[in-house]
Amino acid sequence: MKIVHIVSITLFILGTVFAQERTFHLKSGDTVTGAVKTETDSTYDVKTPFGVITINKEEIKRVQRKEKPKKYLSVGFLDHKTGMSLIGYAQTLKQTEKHEFFVGGGTLIAMFTASAGWKYFFYDGYIQAYSVLSIQGVSGMGGGFIAPVISLGIEKRLYKKWFINLGGNSTIRPHPDKAFEFVTFPAININKRY
Repeated sequence: MKIVHIVSITLFILGTVFAQERTFHLKSGDTVTGAVKTETDSTYDVKTPFGVITINKEEIKRVQRKEKPKKYLSVGFLDHKTGMSLIGYAQTLKQTEKHEFFVGGGTLIAMFTASAGWKYFFYDGYIQAYSVLSIQGVSGMGGGFIAPVISLGIEKRLYKKWFINLGGNSTIRPHPDKAFEFVTFPAININKRY
């Protein structure tokens, strides 16, 4: 019985995190933007910054989903998504207003990094602030390892699809013959999202 409760709670949390924002264009000319909380045959309950609004489906002219860039290409010294890389590429798997789940890979001359992670935007203004939790596999001439990585940083749009990122990446580096090592590196890169 406990497993059923755990699965139900997990599905509820995932549904909340993955609720995709939509814009409802109504026949009256008004628009409502928010995440669909519940849906029936005739209505939507939409969570907006002003509370939950019920919209009759007969009043809707069209529904627009908010699309975000899915691809990410970075060049610079290290990266919050692809770790130890001078050139990195990441693909967004799922994104909401504050959460992004991604996979990526990058190269640093004689090293390759593969990653999967979660990016959380905790400030969205003139400059965006974020944190990233990821698992990264690093392989190079000196060997390889798989380790968790925590990144904190800020990003600023430079021009249309171009951004600059500044931050730090902290890795909990495992060693087979000694204790774990906590290593932090600065990161600066320019990236394009498309």
